[in-house]
Amino acid sequence: MTTATITIGTIAALASLVCWALFFGGVWRMIRTIAQGQKDTTRIFPIWPRFKQ
Repeated sequence: MTTATITIGTIAALASLVCWALFFGGVWRMIRTIAQGQKDTTRIFPIWPRFKQ
């Protein structure tokens, strides 16, 4: 192992941790919205006219 591979591996591991944190944060947000049983007011409604554009 060279210093280059150690450096690249460390950077890749840190980037991976950030990506996993963002992924699980999004999943948690979706679960929280579903558990409320209410409309998500942050979504753009109505959906059908957006597809007609």
